Amino acid sequence: MNRRTVAQLARYGVFATLAIVLLATFRLYSFTYFWLDDFHCIYWVRREAFWRLLVWEVLNPASVSFRPLGMGVYWLLFRAAGLHPLPYHLVSWILHALNVGLLFLLLRRATKSHYAAAVAVLFFAVRTNFADIYWSFANIFQLLAFAFVLVGILLYIRFGYSLKETLILIAIYVLAIRAEEHAIVLPALWLAYEFLIRRTDWRQLLPRYSMLAIVGIWFALFKISSMRASDPTLPYYLDFSFLNLGRGYGWYFNALYQTNLPWAIWFIASFLLACGFAYFKNWWALFFLLFTYATLLPFVLLVNHRFDLYLYLPFVGLAGLLGLVVQALLSQIRQFVPRQALPVVLSLLFLAIAVGQFRFEERRSHFGRAYSRGIADEYRSFFHDLRALAVNTSEKVLYYTKTPRHMDKGDVVTATQFALERIDVDAKIVDTCPAQGMCLEFRDGALYRLQ
Repeated sequence: MNRRTVAQLARYGVFATLAIVLLATFRLYSFTYFWLDDFHCIYWVRREAFWRLLVWEVLNPASVSFRPLGMGVYWLLFRAAGLHPLPYHLVSWILHALNVGLLFLLLRRATKSHYAAAVAVLFFAVRTNFADIYWSFANIFQLLAFAFVLVGILLYIRFGYSLKETLILIAIYVLAIRAEEHAIVLPALWLAYEFLIRRTDWRQLLPRYSMLAIVGIWFALFKISSMRASDPTLPYYLDFSFLNLGRGYGWYFNALYQTNLPWAIWFIASFLLACGFAYFKNWWALFFLLFTYATLLPFVLLVNHRFDLYLYLPFVGLAGLLGLVVQALLSQIRQFVPRQALPVVLSLLFLAIAVGQFRFEERRSHFGRAYSRGIADEYRSFFHDLRALAVNTSEKVLYYTKTPRHMDKGDVVTATQFALERIDVDAKIVDTCPAQGMCLEFRDGALYRLQ
């Protein structure tokens, strides 16, 4: 077998390994079912016409509709799959696999190495910080926003400055922010690419960025006015103080591997890295560092609403830095390993990294998966029993003395309507059963009718 054939087999082996890692990760979460956010989203999409939701609410600049692109996906899946959870999660898993591919394309361009890009992508493909996207379809918004942001960056790299190309980029920007609000930073990423890597005359950029600024500012004003909370205890309260920025960034960086470093350490380290990247003119590294900080910023401002999941898009920057480190190590490895043996050695090393990363994240996610499985089992039993007990009832109100974990008085309404496929039924949580009406209680993993 000649060296070229060996190299090609090694390259295909890398892609096959990535695919196997993804499939093994999805298998860990095969217990998935519907979650509270699913009930709320479907509650609203059942009351909206498809074209109004997916066209008017996306294109209307005055619309304050909640993430209409993802809600449109909910609309389609509910009409096609109804109460069957598997199609919903297949869509999520396929989108994550697509995002893995998009990240690989970006890192391959930055590192000029299939191998370095693939190693970095491994740490994105399976990650406990992103566990929510594996078991909760309600994170379709993050998945879609990620895809549009990465497609936007990849196209931007290939595009010139024609009006047609600018309009395509604006369309992608609109779709990205209609998927989820944090994609509002996309023009900042394009601008960072321009000045760090492409080095274009700023006068060429003025028409394009004037239009992008109008879209971004308009959207920000509408969203801030409609979503920002004035009460400092509410989830969407925005804190613009420097102390909150420091603590917020520190929280997310520590969340990567459950470290507990002071936030100032992260800032000092980032500053020193930025200076080093600039000194050695490693502009891709500086771009990826800025990418992480820019995409984390919208979440950092939400002082009461921080979750590991929000590292999903910012991790692109960290993966990019990792890919550049691997690229540098490869140049050293080539000096010690014979050229004929290099593909085999690298393939074995890649396999070892893949197995190690998967097993590490499998262990790290064990507690979370067990907890999520318990919740999924409760909700599955709740819906199965509710349909058996009340599917033919004409009652307009159902009463519950106990419900599955995390279901409050608002959740139980949307969950009941979802399970019974009725929008005319109401539900209430009560201490004791009323004199009349159907009264139910969830206990010991099953739903019982009390009267």
